[in-house]
Amino acid sequence: MNRNEVAVNTHFIQMPEAEQLNQAKELRRCRIMAGVKSLLRSKPLNERYRFKCQDPSLPQPVPDILLGSKIGAIPIDLPPRYNEVRAALPVDEVAYGCGGLKLFSADEIEQGQVGYSVAPDGKSLCSGDRGAWQPNWTVIGNETACGDPLFIDTDDSALPVLTAIHGEGSWEPQPVAISFDAFVRSLEEFVRISEGRSNPVECANNPLSEAERDSFLRRVAQLNGTQFEPDFWAVLLES
Repeated sequence: MNRNEVAVNTHFIQMPEAEQLNQAKELRRCRIMAGVKSLLRSKPLNERYRFKCQDPSLPQPVPDILLGSKIGAIPIDLPPRYNEVRAALPVDEVAYGCGGLKLFSADEIEQGQVGYSVAPDGKSLCSGDRGAWQPNWTVIGNETACGDPLFIDTDDSALPVLTAIHGEGSWEPQPVAISFDAFVRSLEEFVRISEGRSNPVECANNPLSEAERDSFLRRVAQLNGTQFEPDFWAVLLES
């Protein structure tokens, strides 16, 4: 570590805790966005999820999700398997550093579709155009640092879980887990590794070792099959 790095770290430690949290959250957001966008640029969409690569140059503005309003909410008929597994989950949200994952409760699912499959005025956003939201995608939660959605493909009985960067003009889904069952098992691993690291201060006091990181990512990959690359989960661990 050079003198400049020492000076920056010393300055950070001397900040009030609230300011540390704010600065660490902004840094994490920038790193997550840079990491995910780099992955999107470098990799085509995996064909095993049966989605075609979308053209990011297509002008298809998509509004961010609007919270705090019931306008536009529509009834959602979720697959029985999703309801069964989701009801058994003991947690709705897992915090890690400045980010983490949040799953919608049954009461939040309908409003959670606003800005994705449906506009605030109730109009469908599933136009059928390339890069548009697909009618078989149902938002089940979000990544909390940047707010990017977590959604399932209801056309696939395994209910694969995907994510995509919001505000990019078109939706380019990337894999989170090969099935909702695999997602839940991966989430359980994330809960374990997040213990004692639920905010930037805890992460600084209990940093994740390379061995822990590698073990976690190997386990997630195993839970999702040998061909699965846990890029989404790797980005979550960035701090």
